[in-house]
Amino acid sequence: MTETRLAAGVLKIASYSYLISINRREQVAQIFGKPIYVITDVSILPLQSKADAEKEIISVNASNRNRQGVESQSVTEASGDESDMDMTSHHSTVSEDDVSTPNERDQQLGAHNSCGNLEEKDISNPSTRQYGQFAASWLSKRGWNFAPAGIHSGSMQSTGTSIASSHPAEDSVAPSSGNQDESADSNSGSVVLLPKLLRTTRMLLSAKNFFYSYDYNITARFGHSDEKFRREPFGESLETTFFWNKHLVGAMLTKDAESYVIPIMQGFVGQKAFIAKQSPSTSRQTTAVESLERLLLKDEKRGSNSSDGEQSFLLTVVSRRSTGRAGLRYTRRGIDDSGDVANYCETEQILSSPTWDISVNPRAFLQLRGSIPLYFSQSPYSFKPLPVLHHSESVNEKAFSEHFRKLMQRYGQIQVSCLVDKHGTEARIGEEFRSQAERLRSLPGESHDRLHFDWFDFHGECRGMKFENVLRLVDRMASRLSAFGENVISISETKDTTSVSQQEGVFRINCMDCLDRTNVVQSAFGQYMLEHALRSEGFNIDFQQDSSTQWFNSLWADNGDAVSRQYASTAALKGDFTRTRRRNYRGMMNDFGLTLSRYYSNTVNDYFSQTVIDFLLGNISDIALDDFEANMMNADPGISIEKVRQHAIETCEKIVIQDPDEEFKNGWILLSPSQPSTLRALPMEEVVILLTGTALYSCRFDWSTEKIASFERIDLGSIKKIIYGTYITSTLTEKQKDEKSNFGLVISYRKGKETISRVNTRSLQNEKEASGREMPASGKETFGYSWLTGRDSSASAQMIALKASPVGSTNASVGEVNAETLIRSICMEIQRAKLVDFDAILDEKDPLVENADIISLSEAIKRTGYLEHLGHQVKRLVWA
Repeated sequence: MTETRLAAGVLKIASYSYLISINRREQVAQIFGKPIYVITDVSILPLQSKADAEKEIISVNASNRNRQGVESQSVTEASGDESDMDMTSHHSTVSEDDVSTPNERDQQLGAHNSCGNLEEKDISNPSTRQYGQFAASWLSKRGWNFAPAGIHSGSMQSTGTSIASSHPAEDSVAPSSGNQDESADSNSGSVVLLPKLLRTTRMLLSAKNFFYSYDYNITARFGHSDEKFRREPFGESLETTFFWNKHLVGAMLTKDAESYVIPIMQGFVGQKAFIAKQSPSTSRQTTAVESLERLLLKDEKRGSNSSDGEQSFLLTVVSRRSTGRAGLRYTRRGIDDSGDVANYCETEQILSSPTWDISVNPRAFLQLRGSIPLYFSQSPYSFKPLPVLHHSESVNEKAFSEHFRKLMQRYGQIQVSCLVDKHGTEARIGEEFRSQAERLRSLPGESHDRLHFDWFDFHGECRGMKFENVLRLVDRMASRLSAFGENVISISETKDTTSVSQQEGVFRINCMDCLDRTNVVQSAFGQYMLEHALRSEGFNIDFQQDSSTQWFNSLWADNGDAVSRQYASTAALKGDFTRTRRRNYRGMMNDFGLTLSRYYSNTVNDYFSQTVIDFLLGNISDIALDDFEANMMNADPGISIEKVRQHAIETCEKIVIQDPDEEFKNGWILLSPSQPSTLRALPMEEVVILLTGTALYSCRFDWSTEKIASFERIDLGSIKKIIYGTYITSTLTEKQKDEKSNFGLVISYRKGKETISRVNTRSLQNEKEASGREMPASGKETFGYSWLTGRDSSASAQMIALKASPVGSTNASVGEVNAETLIRSICMEIQRAKLVDFDAILDEKDPLVENADIISLSEAIKRTGYLEHLGHQVKRLVWA
């Protein structure tokens, strides 16, 4: 493990900025002799002031010195034991000396040697400013001034604060109220959650899930030229789909600071060297080696790579998780409006010689995994949750078509292997998936020949733990696997590469989570293609029956565990079969424990973690953190809330407005108390409000099924008073107490013959009395009617309270909606419709529309009780 001084980007929140520095890394593989590293630790350096930066650097140095002391002691204790370095996965590392071709750029950056800790004395030394040229430029009043004479532009040496619990200055990264602007932000939700956001960021980036390389484009598929990448690391050669820190490095790229940062990719990189032996058919075998260095030495001693019937190979597995619809298991399911799906991942299996020489033509087989491309969700509060489909058929068709259009444009032919159950809770969504695929295939164009669908009921076929029955699917798909082929390149003596063949299509494999069943099938396809590739080299090996190929199963199991941890927070289920090709009851008990762990993460940890992921990727702004602090939930930035609301308005308009002569004027989505004729009956619910020339409709909408639950028709002539003003229903967070963003209106009316209320009971009896809940004769709710109108309440007097919905910012480019402007415009439209269609006359002494506080801040504070505060604190304790 070595130290490095590169930046993953800059984290900006409210008026604060933090530099994310890659502090430690391990080499896990080499491709074309170019090292691939996994990030093992990052530091977060505050950039508000030089003093803050120096303080954190001193703290990090102390932590690093302690860690080095522990590591040195461990090395000393183990010095008598010779151990081999394993390249199997990112959990076991390879010594940097194992790489036979050192990287020139890496040497310049000091990556092959441990960069010394930042010493406290160096901070005050102008000639060795250890908080880095980047931080110096950031904090300088003169602005950016990179790469001074005599200093290599890539030799950044800054590091930041450690957020680990063992760090002595963990809380020091929290902002201080050093100036007026910072004081103004100190009570916002984003700043309140800032310490946990920084801790979560550090844990996320230090979990050995992120990879980078100086000279190999790790974001691109195998076989793509890396010449552009070496010249322009942030140029067109980068695949933005897998460029995870694109948003974080944006500020640095605009400041011409490319040499300080590196593109990183989330996923998995694992590598295993092995020797294939040409033996009699009864004893064909492979031998995995524990060290690439040992294999190279053995080849060198033999003098020839295959003179004695043996040949050395290197197998590399690379998985790249997409930044589109990125996130966690139950917070991100299905598809979004851009055609991106959850848990979308490219997985490549690359076979080559250990030295990447001309003895073996390197070849790569690519597969995909990704959630079912439909709008659906599942509740995290159930062990076997029922998939709930969302949106109309046309909306699903559009997103579905866009998803496969992008796949076919990128990969060619697509073979879908759907592994969900054909019976039970998964059957409906599987049927809808097949129906959409058949619809797309029936359309004129290339989709008919380029999209193929196969449904393999994994649990049904492998009933009784007979997972070896997956080979039935492999046999069924054998012709398609052969037709698609692999990416094969040839290497010349001068190390130039030439494409020999291209993979003509890819397998898109999915179950419900695209984890456990998917990984078993992907490893089976990978095994088939590896056997095929080795046969072309003269080695006929049966990986299913040969016990010497256990290393192959372990490599794919490590891949499955990595992707599973990133999406579901635990290792993959059915991992025992992937590793051993055997399934037993011990594996079932282990899976049960993992299921319980997933359940806990899904219900407790994932909501805030998802918010952090969206924030780091630039999908949301810090305004969304205010929303999270208020309700401990996060919105889905991949689904346009405006489109959903517009669809709800259109649905209600078609159903509740019966008279074709009744002119529809406008519609809005507003908040309303859960109980009618009240001002503060929590929780507040989103309702659809429709305005026509003769009536106002209030529709309770079931957002999960997208159906109307109930509606009330209020004749405009019965409206007596409209009051608009400050409407604060909770004082638990600063945003909820903001009088400017909490605005609403109350409409008082008297029930009459034209007042209609109906409830969707899914039966013939759906009408209820128009009065709904009568106004109370006394108590706090009487305040809502008699105080606002100046009249006594009666049985016929009713009111409806409405409040502007807090849109927040699910997209970083969207700002807050002016609630006051919205409410004012609604009041004016209702008044205008009443005056025009009912020939009403404005009464200056008793105007229809008045401005007054509905619930002021002081009144709301009185109404917020102890239990409400306690409940919110419990929520924060659990979810934030």
